[in-house]
Amino acid sequence: MKKLSRTMPLLALLVLVASLSGAAQTDPLVADAAAEDGVNLRLLLFINEVGLDQEQMEALVGLFQGVLDGRDEFREALEAKGATFNEDMLAFTGTSEELAAAIEAYRAEVARLTEAYEASVSDMIDTLGDTLTYAQGEVFFSAIPQLAPQGFFASARGESQSRMEQLRDVERSAVDSRLRARSSELEPEENVAMNARSRMMQMMAARRPTTVRGRVSVDLLEQIVEVLEQKLDAIR
Repeated sequence: MKKLSRTMPLLALLVLVASLSGAAQTDPLVADAAAEDGVNLRLLLFINEVGLDQEQMEALVGLFQGVLDGRDEFREALEAKGATFNEDMLAFTGTSEELAAAIEAYRAEVARLTEAYEASVSDMIDTLGDTLTYAQGEVFFSAIPQLAPQGFFASARGESQSRMEQLRDVERSAVDSRLRARSSELEPEENVAMNARSRMMQMMAARRPTTVRGRVSVDLLEQIVEVLEQKLDAIR
């Protein structure tokens, strides 16, 4: 039982490696089947709506193709590390402490590769945000929010949020005024309850929704690159 318990980290590690090479997620912009004449019309219309010029299209092809190439290199590196680790484990005859050290070293190497790839994706997203104009970004990132630079939608909503904040301030002031007027007519115990209610209403008014960044399917990036290259061939 003691030996079995020491193999559990290895099983968890294998699950982690499998998840890193998972299947692409579905996306409404991805063609379900080969389109007529080899063109994803839905995606083509979307790209046309964004309104990219030739320089921007070439930049996006380079950005997305770089991520796709980086992902391939990342997966190949993982597979190579995994194959080496398997061979090492087949030939392993050391102690439990040495086994734990080998597993930890492998886990650290997988983490290093993963962090490097994720950093390259983050750099791509930042560069994408600098490549598109604000109006283009609104169209592009509304359809593919996973590629939106951090804070893009917050800045897009900044002006309207500022107006909403002013309205909330007016509302909170009105509520406080009504509560203060009413509290003067209440007994001390009732005043405590009213103050608690006032604080709760202010907390509820100040709440903000949160968002979670997801992943974009590899199929979508590949088809965006394909459509952009087709457009570039047509306009050159």
